[in-house]
Amino acid sequence: MSELSASVSERVRFRSRVPAPAAHAICHPRLARHRVFATRSEPGLRAFLDANRFGVDFPADDATALDVHINGLTLRSAWLGHVSYGRAITLTAAPARAEYWLQLATQGAFDVSVAGRRVRCDAHRGIVLSPLHTNVIAPGRGCGRFALALSRDALVRELAALLGRPVVDPLQFATDVDLDHGYGRSLARYVRAAIDDFEELDPLLRAPPALGAFEQFVINSLLLAHPHNYTGELRRDEPRAASRDVRRAIDYIEGNLTAPITLADIVEAAGVAGRVLFKHFKRTTGTSPMAYLRNARFAGVRAALHRARPTDRVVDVASRWGFDHIGRFAIEYRRRFGEKPSETKAAALARA
Repeated sequence: MSELSASVSERVRFRSRVPAPAAHAICHPRLARHRVFATRSEPGLRAFLDANRFGVDFPADDATALDVHINGLTLRSAWLGHVSYGRAITLTAAPARAEYWLQLATQGAFDVSVAGRRVRCDAHRGIVLSPLHTNVIAPGRGCGRFALALSRDALVRELAALLGRPVVDPLQFATDVDLDHGYGRSLARYVRAAIDDFEELDPLLRAPPALGAFEQFVINSLLLAHPHNYTGELRRDEPRAASRDVRRAIDYIEGNLTAPITLADIVEAAGVAGRVLFKHFKRTTGTSPMAYLRNARFAGVRAALHRARPTDRVVDVASRWGFDHIGRFAIEYRRRFGEKPSETKAAALARA
């Protein structure tokens, strides 16, 4: 699914909010241990991109040497990677490529042309590309970018669950994402944290619940917060959901706390349209279904730490319960319970 899939090599750190590079700047590849493709040959790059249904041109006004690094890995319903080309190039993605793409600059800037509109993506603006038009991406010299490709089937399945009906018209997102405010800033941080985690030798996201939670956060952020052609329908108020439907949703959540469940799964168990359940679950419980799931998983981790053996690692316990970033998990755990997870485990062992 991508610009494309998988192998291994070395580690580098991300520096956010970097200025546009000077002409001699080098973009340091991310996810280097998950190498997909590397070359300094124009014919080699053209052949690789052609095989993956991308067109490529090399602007004559940039004589910089090509230095291609495409790194990334295939997830359950997505592909997450980092791409850099060294010199300026122009990529063309036709609608035949069925993924939806979230693109974030890591160094420098790149231009995207969609349906005759040109957008510059940099440290302050990302972009979401829908496979309904020919999308032209023009990374500049020294540019690097994160690319997250989401399966059309996964997005449409979740959208259908939220709507409570089949998705008839193609899903089309607004292109621009503000990375300085609101959900855009949170989404970018979450994607960058996932990249950081995958660069570890023992990533939390290897666990299915954690990987599922990451994909669900991205999909639901886009469907519920980022504008698209179904946004109005999703925000329309509906009659109150019956308490038994909310109860079915809660029972399903409580019975699947360590499984990689999605909002679509919860909606199916509840038996009502997702937009109805989403709004009225909060009226009943004070929170959303996915937040309820997260709260229950924190409670599950705490109970597991109270039962922990000396050889049980906190990182493994957290991963089994679906937490995909140990740093954020530890901060949130301490905020909720007034102590570090390691302190919970130590106190339980001392009492044993």
